[in-house]
Amino acid sequence: VIDANSREISIPVEFDFLAVKNDHKAETIYFEIARYFDDIDLSQHTCVIQWTNQGDEGISPCTEMDVDTFDGKIIFGWEITSDCTRHAGNISFSVRFYTIDEIGNFEYNFNTLPATSKVLDTLNSYGEKEPVNPSTFQVWVDRLYFLEKNSITRDERGDI
Repeated sequence: VIDANSREISIPVEFDFLAVKNDHKAETIYFEIARYFDDIDLSQHTCVIQWTNQGDEGISPCTEMDVDTFDGKIIFGWEITSDCTRHAGNISFSVRFYTIDEIGNFEYNFNTLPATSKVLDTLNSYGEKEPVNPSTFQVWVDRLYFLEKNSITRDERGDI
């Protein structure tokens, strides 16, 4: 939950960690904030999550925005990608709602204070310096699984 007045992000106690090292789209974190702040509809602005983790930093887009479920609230998601989880350790993040005018200046810019969570460590059989990508074997297994799951057998077509 984000308190727009204090700009603080409250992290529930049971929320022990954000992700595991090298996770990619395995977690989506959902935030809630008041839709209107000082008579400005935040849902009309671009929403991003700014993050820093062990020297890496970046901006992740808000992947979902719901203004219909709870009156006066915005629920939005942050799909955690591998660029955020490249390193185990603390990850700090904040939320920004903004609009840029036609000449590249901020027309509106709302920022939260940073919050901190953890990216937990795991095994990395690919070596610490190399990016973690699926192996050729994993790609083929996934493709075979997809084909099996989506194929129609001769019996289903009535060929037998």
